[in-house]
Amino acid sequence: LTGLSQHVGNWPGKTVEQKVGECQLGEQHLQIVDLPGTYSLTASSAEEQVTRDYILREQPDVVVAVVNAANLERTLYLVTELLELPAPLVVGLNMLDVAEGNGLQIEANVLQAALGVPTVPMVAAHGEGLDALLEAVRQMLCGEFAYAPVQPDLGADIETLIAQVEGLIGDNAPPPYPRRWLGLKLLEGDREITAIVRDHVDAERWAEIQALLRNNEDAVVTIASARYEWIGRMVRAAVTRPRASMVSL
Repeated sequence: LTGLSQHVGNWPGKTVEQKVGECQLGEQHLQIVDLPGTYSLTASSAEEQVTRDYILREQPDVVVAVVNAANLERTLYLVTELLELPAPLVVGLNMLDVAEGNGLQIEANVLQAALGVPTVPMVAAHGEGLDALLEAVRQMLCGEFAYAPVQPDLGADIETLIAQVEGLIGDNAPPPYPRRWLGLKLLEGDREITAIVRDHVDAERWAEIQALLRNNEDAVVTIASARYEWIGRMVRAAVTRPRASMVSL
């Protein structure tokens, strides 16, 4: 996208490499920030923390999530988390050549309809789909795409728990974190978010939040299972797999 005309350094206070490049899109001048690769927004490593903090705090105009078409079930998990955030999202459906080599046929338009966000088929290693990706970004920047992100269905029980945690946080959600997202991360046992919320609510409310979390320690498993089940429905709708060969004995 940048013709390798990028600045390479480190993120402030981190040993994680930072890459920033420039790209001209018609009359628009884009700054493209290459965030460290991650499979989720749970900050269990420095790379994941950098990625999450940048999206939440810097509030980029568009986030492009590049997913592996040959391994959609795993790489769409990050997309399910990004859909919970306010930053506009574009999905780059990359490595389609590898997927097709494995006998997979993926309908990007079906996946786009299911996710409600622009989904662009790509083989980036060969330069295929890059112009279409930039066009999708342009449409998002200009408000030309009917952006209607579909958030994962986590189930009624989890939604009730999230609402309860949100209620206890109340107006004490520190910017720029969305209150629902804070509740979700607390239920997932995210250490950094737990510390942030603890510092922003009074002792009585925090005690109530802790009690609720202790009584629902299995919520993290339920949330992950719900996301993967939702992903499974997306994949079944958009992906045609090769038929298993019949073997006679």
